[in-house]
Amino acid sequence: PSDSYIRFLSPPAPKPAPDHIKNILPDYSITEVLGSGGFADVYAGTDTSGKYVAIKIPQMKFDKTIDDSIYDKFQKEASVWSKLEHRNIVGFYSADDQPIPHIVMEIVDHDSLRTLMKERKLLVGEALHIILGVLEGLSYAHQMATVHRDLKPENILFTKEGIPKITDWGIGKFLAATDMTKTIGIKGTLNYCAPEQFDKKKYGKVDWQTDIFQVG
Repeated sequence: PSDSYIRFLSPPAPKPAPDHIKNILPDYSITEVLGSGGFADVYAGTDTSGKYVAIKIPQMKFDKTIDDSIYDKFQKEASVWSKLEHRNIVGFYSADDQPIPHIVMEIVDHDSLRTLMKERKLLVGEALHIILGVLEGLSYAHQMATVHRDLKPENILFTKEGIPKITDWGIGKFLAATDMTKTIGIKGTLNYCAPEQFDKKKYGKVDWQTDIFQVG
């Protein structure tokens, strides 16, 4: 199917960014809220050249010191994401930890697969188009020795042409790197976790097959 195969309703109405966020980054003018995750919010804005971008910023209380774990999470995500460049993966532009941790990335025109699923039932052809695009992006990531580990409808975004793009590589990892699953607790979203994310001793290590399970 063509990239315009997905039938969208109107894009979500813009939600203005709060005043304390609009100019928090000197090189960017933040205009609206695009979405919120477990520990970060994503905003739309423009850089000094006028380029329209999405900016991921941690949720924090601005009267308190930023926890070192926030810096670590952003550094790990940037390290993984910056190595990936594919039409089915949201583009990474830059990252910095000053004045606060943030990641600058490609802005995607439409909402997530979760929103689309709430709007209406998908046609079989639409579902195939989406899943094939996601698998193309994953195939590339896996060839780059990288796994996502948190695939879910919220992390699949669409361009206005209907191209599905994988976003949020916050718990992604390099397969060749030291195992990052040794910390206590489950890394991933419970509804979509593969068996090995619950019990590595019983089901084996987290690898590219984990992503395939989550796609299913």
